Amino acid sequence: MTNGPSSSAKGARWLLSDSWIRHPLDGPLPLFLLLLALVSGIADALSFLELGRVFVANMTGNVVIMGLGFLHVKGVSLLNAVSILVAFGGGAAIEGAVARRSSANRPQLLTRICLVELALIGCAALLAADGSPLRHPAHSLGIAVLLAFAMGFQSGVQIRLNVADISTTYLTALFTNFATQLGKVPWDTSFRRVISVISRAAGAVMGATLILYASYLWAFGTMLFLIALTIGGCSFGAGKSAPWKVFRTAPT
Repeated sequence: MTNGPSSSAKGARWLLSDSWIRHPLDGPLPLFLLLLALVSGIADALSFLELGRVFVANMTGNVVIMGLGFLHVKGVSLLNAVSILVAFGGGAAIEGAVARRSSANRPQLLTRICLVELALIGCAALLAADGSPLRHPAHSLGIAVLLAFAMGFQSGVQIRLNVADISTTYLTALFTNFATQLGKVPWDTSFRRVISVISRAAGAVMGATLILYASYLWAFGTMLFLIALTIGGCSFGAGKSAPWKVFRTAPT
């Protein structure tokens, strides 16, 4: 007869709850960011497959596309890549200005930015609703610009929240840290990095599956649902004070 839970039970509890929902420093923010990583993956699948071979969340990919566009490589557009880079940067810049002037705590700021993201993706979905814009390059680019603007907001707030070892858009440094520090950092750190990468890949699989076997509108709907779920999660218990809600350093 044992006097307490086994080590495996404790590990499972940490895996399912303590690290993602009741983290001592970040509360449920890691879980919310994983939901947004799914959104980024879906958005990139949608933009690459339907909106002119660009990535609205992965700016590293767009820099490569821009280079190919300089050489007029078939299937890619320099204009599209530059437009997306500018839109993403604009969204991140505005998010930064808003955060610096805001007195909101971490979940409040995430909620506000997600509301903006919800509105932008909702507008993009409405523009694409009848299918005709996707057949015209200029209209497709307009939809992609709205998505990139939304992803810039999301990327900016993710950096502002300062949740370690999770990224919703930029994965190069995260994956490099995972590979170079594997076995040299606590296993939970490596696990969090892996889950962050997997979430982006899972979002891309979800988006591509919906587009190829159902409709691109389902991809829009899934993104809106995941963002709404994040907003709802942030709003739950908003009146309660908790250490994880406070910024450890002032937003810069």
